[in-house]
Amino acid sequence: LQKKESPKTSLPRFNPPSREIREPYQATKVEAKESNPRKDFSDLSVLSFDQSSGLLFQLPLSENAMTFTATEIGTALRCIAGLPRSQFSVAFSLDPVDPKSWNSRSSKSPLYQRKWYSQGALDTIPLGYWMWRADWKLKQLAQGVVYDDATGQQRPLKLGVDVPQDFPDVAQGDTGCARLWIVCRKMVRMPWGKDAILIHPEVQMGVEVRAQQFNKLTGKYEDAPEAPHSSASRIAQYLSRHYDTVARFVPELQHCKRMAVLLDVVHWLLEGPLRSKKLMLEQCIPKYTIPQDFPADRVPALRTVHEKGLQEEAKVKKMDQELEISKAQFKQRCAKAEERIQSLRSASEKQMKKVEAAKKALDQYSSKSVEACNLEVQKYNALVEDHRSAVESYNAAVDEGNGKLNAIVKERNAAAAACNAVRSSFVFVGGVDLAAAESQMHPVNCEAQPVQEQFRQWAKGLWSNNESRSILGRFQQKAPSHEHGNKVSVLQEVLEEQNAALSVFQLTAPAA
Repeated sequence: LQKKESPKTSLPRFNPPSREIREPYQATKVEAKESNPRKDFSDLSVLSFDQSSGLLFQLPLSENAMTFTATEIGTALRCIAGLPRSQFSVAFSLDPVDPKSWNSRSSKSPLYQRKWYSQGALDTIPLGYWMWRADWKLKQLAQGVVYDDATGQQRPLKLGVDVPQDFPDVAQGDTGCARLWIVCRKMVRMPWGKDAILIHPEVQMGVEVRAQQFNKLTGKYEDAPEAPHSSASRIAQYLSRHYDTVARFVPELQHCKRMAVLLDVVHWLLEGPLRSKKLMLEQCIPKYTIPQDFPADRVPALRTVHEKGLQEEAKVKKMDQELEISKAQFKQRCAKAEERIQSLRSASEKQMKKVEAAKKALDQYSSKSVEACNLEVQKYNALVEDHRSAVESYNAAVDEGNGKLNAIVKERNAAAAACNAVRSSFVFVGGVDLAAAESQMHPVNCEAQPVQEQFRQWAKGLWSNNESRSILGRFQQKAPSHEHGNKVSVLQEVLEEQNAALSVFQLTAPAA
């Protein structure tokens, strides 16, 4: 919608960002409460490594306990084990393809992003897959839409179905762009003796935001100094406060949280129970497949024009019509007044000529000649007075008309601004950074020896049984359904793991 008094008729351009180095002290964090931290530790699971058998036991203590699959544990260990300690953290982001074209794009031109992983191997393992899927869902939440990867169609979020009932209305916000990314704000590790650890839900996830601007000199997008995009800030604040609640509607967010915990578990294993041990990675990782979606450099950038201002737009269009009618009527009245003024001016000029002729023929000694000359002068003066009065009336009418038109234009522009506020176009990019901003160590205040002894007895029983020993000997086939070289989808494996009462993973060779 265009302003009537200004040539600035287009909405401000929004500038999608590129990935930048993320250092903790640079981050603009959204102040928020903890993301639904649950102090009730009923949803626990136990991970215990038996040194003599090389087996890692996973024992969920409730149906809702957080667990990991063989593929998730094995591939994460393989990815992280070869990295220096300083590079144990992992990250993912979506970066603009050809930032210059993004900045100068037309309203209908397709925009794409590319997947970026901090380590190359992440794009082929569950750890990287769940980071990407969580970030992709975050972008949809930020746009207020659900995107169908197969068809490219999108629809508005349904409150109470796709998101909680009180999810913020992202349509009400300024135009522009922002960078949103998922972070792990707090991780609490709970070791239980030397070779066991409790997996618990006290993990605080959140979302951070920064405004973005395009740098013409470098051709890249950079963090802007101004305050973050208002709509993006509302999303970040809500998700930071209600991450776990939203995750019940959007499972990808819960899987991202699991990956943050898995990363901490891998660190614990490599720094503790598995230190100086040779891993049997090829044996402990099942044959698996990662679901395919978008090519790495052809991820569509979601750019949504929110059409919740239809009533406001109709109001503005009606005001535009009324404004044009008022202008036409005003112009018509002015034209009639100008025509009368011009007519009076012409009559005055003609009368002036008659006055001059009467003066030339004036006989000062003839009363009739003097009266005739005075009559012509009176007629001229009357015409001049009528012309002056018409000009004053015209000027007053013009001032009044312009004042009314300006008031109408001002009211119309205010309505247009309100309409544009609910018809905003956004682009949100960003990523996932699973490096915990705050890590705490809370050892379990309970004797670990009896529990570890129980796992040790289970390990002996498994190795002494012919059938279980045979399964462990070919551990790359996790379950009978995956035999004969069949590959298991990481999604199916997660579902199967949720139904497992006890899982056993062979990480190292048994002691001689």
